[in-house]
Amino acid sequence: MIQNQVIKIDNNKIFLEDKEVLLLNNKYYYLNEGAVINSSSSGIYFIVNIVDGKFYIGSATNFQNRKSSHFSCLKNKKHGNPKLQNAFYKHKKENFIFIIVSLIEKPLLKNVEQFYLDKYWDNGENCYNITNVAGRPPTYFGKENHFYGKKHTEESLKKMRGRSISQEQRDHLSECFTSRIVPEEVAEQISRTHKLVAIQKNKNLSLLTESYLYNEYILNKKSKQQIADEAKTSYGAVHNKIKEFNIEIRKQIDALNFYFKKENPNLEKITKQFLIENYCDKKLTIKEVSDLLGVSGPTIVKHLNLNKISLRTTKENKDLINPNLNKITKELLEKEFVFNKKTTKKIAEQYGVSPQTIDRRLVKYKLKIIKTRKTKKSARNLRNSPKIKD
Repeated sequence: MIQNQVIKIDNNKIFLEDKEVLLLNNKYYYLNEGAVINSSSSGIYFIVNIVDGKFYIGSATNFQNRKSSHFSCLKNKKHGNPKLQNAFYKHKKENFIFIIVSLIEKPLLKNVEQFYLDKYWDNGENCYNITNVAGRPPTYFGKENHFYGKKHTEESLKKMRGRSISQEQRDHLSECFTSRIVPEEVAEQISRTHKLVAIQKNKNLSLLTESYLYNEYILNKKSKQQIADEAKTSYGAVHNKIKEFNIEIRKQIDALNFYFKKENPNLEKITKQFLIENYCDKKLTIKEVSDLLGVSGPTIVKHLNLNKISLRTTKENKDLINPNLNKITKELLEKEFVFNKKTTKKIAEQYGVSPQTIDRRLVKYKLKIIKTRKTKKSARNLRNSPKIKD
């Protein structure tokens, strides 16, 4: 049981001034005064710590906004009341409740808040409020500032200007920073560690002989990083040793080619004979050739260029994919579309192509006007136009 002159908490029940606090819509606690409370109502509220019964008194023109503002600032450690902030940090959010004490009209808020502060403020014993004055702290700008219209005396100005560290203080600080002595045991341990690191480094470097690097780098085609990992040394050390022994450094493109061939051995099968047989003689597409070996299309194109095999044009590829495209001539379209008045869909089905292909050919041969928002013309305009007699 927790009790002070204002708050009493007993068996999960909270009493304020000996009146039980009730729950409203799982949002607010308030005194049962028979009043209708909205989220936008104005009045007096308490923020109560249910662990020790301490409280904060405040007034709000909108309870919803005021509650959100308080708990947001407390959560982000930016609240202007250090006592409430410290308590919130210690006891966590779940132990603080927002109680609506009474509903007050906005013009009377400050006076009623002052009434509650005069009654319950105890200089921090149970009340979190810093001051017993209602409202926000007074401003200190302009005429409201206590020093308004006054000036510092020459003596005060000299004292403020003459503030500096004396030579004695400077010497003391210098001595503190420069006279720090490392204990002998620590110094010996650091020295031993450095010696062990140097010995290990020299030992690893001794492995990087000319014969070892030639075998690993040139014959076994290992990368510098792989050699460094095996020898437990750095990449830079391996690189410097290779230069020191005048071993030829591989070009980046050669290193990449070796890596990719190792990852995909099918790359070795892409020979000039293979490309001529499949791409030129069998007329396979680049995608079909790449699928045979499980490589990418750009890889096939790259090898075609390297072997000086000319690529087929887009038209040649289309003709290979669908030989019926050669049949779609201007004369055929004039006969089927203009005179026989067949739809593009029927012509496409008859010749085994898509309706879009027929549309493109009609536009190409100027047998069909494209629909636009401005003209609103269709192919029917041309089709239904009077025929010119010879």
